Amino acid sequence: MDADGIHDTGEEGVSLAYVISEPGPVITSTDGGGSYSTPAFAGDHTVQVIPGPYQVATSAAQTASFPDLGGTDTGNDLGLHTIPDMQDLRVAMTTIPARPGFDNDVGLDVYNTGTVVSNATITFTHDPVQSPVAVSPTPTSVNGNVLEWTWTMQPGEHPAPIHVTLYTGTDIAIGTPLTMMLTAAPVTMDETPDDNAVIVHEVVVASYDPNDKRVLPTALTTEEIISGSELDYIVRFQNTGTVAAVDVIVADMLPAGLDLATFEFMGSSHPCTWVIAQGQLQVSFDQIMLPDSTSDEPGSHGYLRFRIAPVQGLAEGSVIENLASIYFDFNAPIHTEPAVFMVEAPHSIVEAFSDGLRIQPNPVEGQLAVHGGGAWTGTVYMEVMDVNGRVVLQNRLPLVEGRIDVSGLQQGLYLLRIQDGERALSGRFVKR
Repeated sequence: MDADGIHDTGEEGVSLAYVISEPGPVITSTDGGGSYSTPAFAGDHTVQVIPGPYQVATSAAQTASFPDLGGTDTGNDLGLHTIPDMQDLRVAMTTIPARPGFDNDVGLDVYNTGTVVSNATITFTHDPVQSPVAVSPTPTSVNGNVLEWTWTMQPGEHPAPIHVTLYTGTDIAIGTPLTMMLTAAPVTMDETPDDNAVIVHEVVVASYDPNDKRVLPTALTTEEIISGSELDYIVRFQNTGTVAAVDVIVADMLPAGLDLATFEFMGSSHPCTWVIAQGQLQVSFDQIMLPDSTSDEPGSHGYLRFRIAPVQGLAEGSVIENLASIYFDFNAPIHTEPAVFMVEAPHSIVEAFSDGLRIQPNPVEGQLAVHGGGAWTGTVYMEVMDVNGRVVLQNRLPLVEGRIDVSGLQQGLYLLRIQDGERALSGRFVKR
């Protein structure tokens, strides 16, 4: 607390702090009390802390020497000091594909990465064609398809995910688009307001591979990589056996095009531990007791997600493929299809979203240009929502491109949705 790099009496450990040891590198995180352990081969090693958002390292690297295998070196305390008065909430959403006549689970993660207590309002808006059948924890309020929670979150707190189970009726056609939105307020004075909201687009499917890996975005320009843009990876798995899985391990050999020093573990469906050694991420769900899909289909799913930046200097046209291997107890691993990321040519200053929506400029002060791309049919409707899901602007747009006057809006983050009779596109913008 006094930033002297010495563990004084009364100074608590820092949970979920990242620790790196060399040679290796071997990266892991501390537990809820600030303790950590990391494997080491025989020889000399250095251990140091990787500062997180709004943190400063206050101690030099610790050293440990192991003449032989089997030794233990204790007491390697590492100092972190937090920058005060930083407000920063962040959200993430993980979905299991929806199928007619079945339930699917949605995991909602909220993080207080700031250094002040936040009285957070979390709002989840699910697609109106689906119905919630189970929600944990119980929402503070429910208004139609909008669920809301009010939490007091301590600095650095990342509670267990909110779980929402949704039902898709048998009358919902395969291919029906679904849109879900998660926001965390307050946004005023938030250091990074753009990550206070996330929009997920899915479609109703008939069948799917329950073990998969995805990356978003699937492409970045060289300019975006230089500016520090990151990639979000998610690995989803399901126990399709006939009994509960006692342990699940996910192994992921991180390719050379990803910068290990920027790795950030973003959360998981169940408690787990993780370590990166010799370039491989290993996530262990010990005693997960994951039900089989026959006895408990919604409960048979799990996931993990992490964030990492591409290495600087990747050439235009570079392609990074990354797959995961999933081990259920002592069974042979299940290998996912690769998640593919590509470095693309620089583009103009336009906010582009994967579903074809483009808006500019972003941030905006007065007029916002909107281009939907593709073919539209009938009347195109537009609505702008604040982070609490309230509609603050509504209008009609020309079929291909239109302009929206947002000069009357308060400063902050907003969500834009345009739709016709067949499709809907969504994106985010910041009003200055």
